[in-house]
Amino acid sequence: MIMPAGPKVGEAFRPENIPALVFEEVTVKSVDKTVAGPQGTVAGAMVGKELHDDGSFSDKVFTPGYGEFYSAHECDVEALALAVPTDALSWPLPRELRIISAGAQDIFDLALEKKWGAVSATAQKMAAGWKSFQAGEVPSRLVGPTSRSLRALFAAVIHVAR
Repeated sequence: MIMPAGPKVGEAFRPENIPALVFEEVTVKSVDKTVAGPQGTVAGAMVGKELHDDGSFSDKVFTPGYGEFYSAHECDVEALALAVPTDALSWPLPRELRIISAGAQDIFDLALEKKWGAVSATAQKMAAGWKSFQAGEVPSRLVGPTSRSLRALFAAVIHVAR
């Protein structure tokens, strides 16, 4: 999908657009909705009004972790989220991952203020959190991308903090 991470009501996107073949335009109707999902509620949904190539409209729902969650047109279901990845966690985000997630934003904010000591300390906390988390069961899809991202972040922190 070609859509920004933080859509705003009234914005329009064209997630599918192949001239003379496919046209789809989605205008954001609402954000931050909670919808029923395969394993309980899913927060942060966006509801869009989809304009089809025949000039008709229908609602389309997008959610974090799923992307296109539900769409139907003229009583025909086009997309419906029925499952989650087999390695998805069914419990709240572990403390170590919360540390990593919050640390990334903290590093960005601290770097803007040129607080390099705090940037370095935050990066160390993130590294310790990741090391601790890896000692347990880690979804395989998470290991590579997270490790690469943290290495790149730490390299940038070391380079800038010099």
